[in-house]
Amino acid sequence: MKQSRASIFKGKPPYIMLLFCALLLGYFYSSVQRISSGVLLPHMGKTLGFSAALIGFLSSLFFYTYGCTQNIWGAVSDRVGPLRSCAVGMAMAAIGSSLLLIAPTPLLIGLSRILCGLGLAAFFTGIYIYAALAFPVSEYPFWVGFVQVVGNLGTVAAVAPLGMLMDAIGYRGVFAIFTLWALIVSAVLWTSRNRPIAREKKPAQGAPHGESAQIARETWNDVKLGYRFIAGHRSLSLVVFTWAAVSAAVITLQGLWGVSWIAVSSGATEEVARFWTTWVSMGLVIGAICGSRVASRTAEVRKGLLLIMLPLSLAWLLYMLCSWIGCPAYVLGTIGFAIGVGSSSCMVFSISTVKSLVPISRAGVAIGTGQMLLYLAVIVAQWGSGAIINLFPGETKGTYLNSGFLLAFGVAVLMIWLSVYLAWRMPAFSKAEEEPVRAG
Repeated sequence: MKQSRASIFKGKPPYIMLLFCALLLGYFYSSVQRISSGVLLPHMGKTLGFSAALIGFLSSLFFYTYGCTQNIWGAVSDRVGPLRSCAVGMAMAAIGSSLLLIAPTPLLIGLSRILCGLGLAAFFTGIYIYAALAFPVSEYPFWVGFVQVVGNLGTVAAVAPLGMLMDAIGYRGVFAIFTLWALIVSAVLWTSRNRPIAREKKPAQGAPHGESAQIARETWNDVKLGYRFIAGHRSLSLVVFTWAAVSAAVITLQGLWGVSWIAVSSGATEEVARFWTTWVSMGLVIGAICGSRVASRTAEVRKGLLLIMLPLSLAWLLYMLCSWIGCPAYVLGTIGFAIGVGSSSCMVFSISTVKSLVPISRAGVAIGTGQMLLYLAVIVAQWGSGAIINLFPGETKGTYLNSGFLLAFGVAVLMIWLSVYLAWRMPAFSKAEEEPVRAG
């Protein structure tokens, strides 16, 4: 695509871009909430005496609802539109955030994570559906990359900057901001829910207004269709598996154990470890741009995957080695930056590929199903890593040995290498040559 970046932003109706900006604010917020447990929960754990297993479990609750409802939200967005679905989802996140203003008990923390995950799940599918409907098909990889850049800036803000904010105003102040932010975005999207956004093709038509039982049946049929898309399509299965393996590893590093692991393996202070863990998020920002370029310029799926996955798998091995020998925090942060670049590139390439292989009317449920399977992997990775790390307690309560982190993340790295092997064995083919997945 030889179209300039400036021309991409021109010629769009102002309200289309303004609503897209509102969705971007929600997506940024979603990323902050998703990663915030890596800063907030370990801090609460030390203060309140939570075990590593409990911290991992509480963190994973977000991903139960966030991941397991992606395909449902995708089907809902296909039928009622992304503005409605995202407005309702953000209202749920506001309620969930407000619970932490009461007390930091495990019960309320768990309920907050569940509600926030449930509501913010609407945004991942919703914003990509909006981009698919509102912008030309040829521009889709650019907009996917753009969304990923904004979302990954949210993950940057969720580590060191969020830690400084928490130190300044406390966790209740942080969650007061989260609550107010969610309410404002929800109100903007809800008041604009009837605005027309479809540029080329419209989403699937649902049942007439008021026939809720029929709508529910059709939504459930859409959900089942998403599973059939993935299971019955070789390239989709491989792309989703790779997407899930990469995301589970980097989200668990960036959003849960990165700060603790760098502090233990390098001997750095928590503040220094936060700073260098933030470089994983910085890499995710840059990688979104790289992934957009690979997706738009590489028509052949196998070539695109290997171009991204070979360097990424090597970066993970190097990170493990440097953690094992106790390299300084800046070395781990630098390698973590490379892991972030590769991981984000894989995410953008995967989303763009999944969307290209299904009809536009089913893009939401296809992306949502892939995202649901991804977060099932995240749940297993976060809970499982906490259980493994808990087996290696340190001398001080709330601290853990480096060997526990190495063992926990060793399993995740093996899954990444398995995806590389499967991509290597995959026959070469172009997206244009692949038989389209049927919607019915």
